[in-house]
Amino acid sequence: MKKVLCSNCKNIATWIYMPGYGNGIEEDFHCDKCVYRGCSCNNEVLYYDKEDKKYNIEHIKHQVNEHNYHINLYNSEDIKKENFIQEITNPYCVKVIVNNIDVKELLKMVFVPVDENGKEYPCREYEYSENGFDKKSFDIVE
Repeated sequence: MKKVLCSNCKNIATWIYMPGYGNGIEEDFHCDKCVYRGCSCNNEVLYYDKEDKKYNIEHIKHQVNEHNYHINLYNSEDIKKENFIQEITNPYCVKVIVNNIDVKELLKMVFVPVDENGKEYPCREYEYSENGFDKKSFDIVE
């Protein structure tokens, strides 16, 4: 079967932006190299769970210890662009920080999940297919 090609580079598309796809719009298809990466919908932050009456620190520790994360560090709990200080990308450093720092400092961090190559994931609204997408499945005609 013929595969849908990336709208940018014409390699086989392995990602599709699902909300945008509608009428065979090939601009919504991307290869792993060209897909738009980094979306706040994937990020984790420390917050106070009013129902459990505690911070979600165990969840954060579990995620960081089991998966790859970067840390975006801010100079206050007010996580805005102008308060950004630096990105910490070394997986070992991220784990050490999360497991050895107090809640007050963790509140100044955004935890960004990354793949095994250190690349941020696309938005959750993208769907992935390791083998690409068949044109016929999307009614794309040549």
